[in-house]
Amino acid sequence: MQMGQNTLLVTLPQKWVKQQGIQKGDELEVEITGNGLTVLTEKRRGLGQVGIDISELNEQATRWVLGGLFKKGFEEIHIRLNSPKQLIWIRKLLDEGLFGFVLIDSDRETCMLRNVAQAIESELDTLLRRSFLTVQNLGEEIVRLIEDKQMQELPNALVYERLNNQLTNFCQRLLNRKGVSGSESHFLYLILWHLESICDRQKYILQHLLKHQEVSKKTLNFYKKANRFFAEYVKVFYHFNLPRLSGILEEKNSLLKEGEDLFMNLKGAEKTTIRHLLEFIEMTSCLSASITALHYKPELSKMSMPSRI
Repeated sequence: MQMGQNTLLVTLPQKWVKQQGIQKGDELEVEITGNGLTVLTEKRRGLGQVGIDISELNEQATRWVLGGLFKKGFEEIHIRLNSPKQLIWIRKLLDEGLFGFVLIDSDRETCMLRNVAQAIESELDTLLRRSFLTVQNLGEEIVRLIEDKQMQELPNALVYERLNNQLTNFCQRLLNRKGVSGSESHFLYLILWHLESICDRQKYILQHLLKHQEVSKKTLNFYKKANRFFAEYVKVFYHFNLPRLSGILEEKNSLLKEGEDLFMNLKGAEKTTIRHLLEFIEMTSCLSASITALHYKPELSKMSMPSRI
């Protein structure tokens, strides 16, 4: 039914409206799906509760399983245990990665986790920006501690890596629950996945330096260049420019050549630091395709094509 020149009115089945509890004034989202339309309520991706038995799992498997359920968007997770140490693992994971979830109830055999963070679920842009910044802050802090000869303070810098885990996990959860318009969710999700992996390389460098504290001037200078390389990607994400991205990718090849030469010429434990930095640079460059896809909209990418003769 048409109302005015630019507005079409669509009626919804009464039975469906009642099932969804839709009231006057509620906002609905309409997505184009092929030749049809899908009408979605705000509650469409709230997955309610889920149960999981971790009694036979080790700590790493427990982290993977609960992290996956968190990212998928469940509101409550009911867990079966068989050991008090498993509850310790869960408490640790709540502190480090399951942002917005709290332990509501527990006994010798079960516990329940619940999401209490609905109030900040509209802040995806802010949380994404902080995800980028935690990677940047960790790299800069490690370099500062090396220069100031305060290697004993390195463990304190891990707070940035833990925060990065919390932020990227939570942003992925928001994308699974609510998403964003068009196909942007897919590319944002991939960027967040890369950001966590990139930050892990900084963590590996820090952990290595705690055991082997020798850092030559050449390695330190290369570390600074790697950090600046990542900082350029942050700039191009928020102020996209295709020629600038192309220039960054050319710089990547130069950095990799420099790093490979350092790796061949250095001896001992510094080789490991250089290897992690090379991985850091490679993983950072993997952001390129998703950043480009995210910033190219159909209306902006139209080009006039030469006519055929």
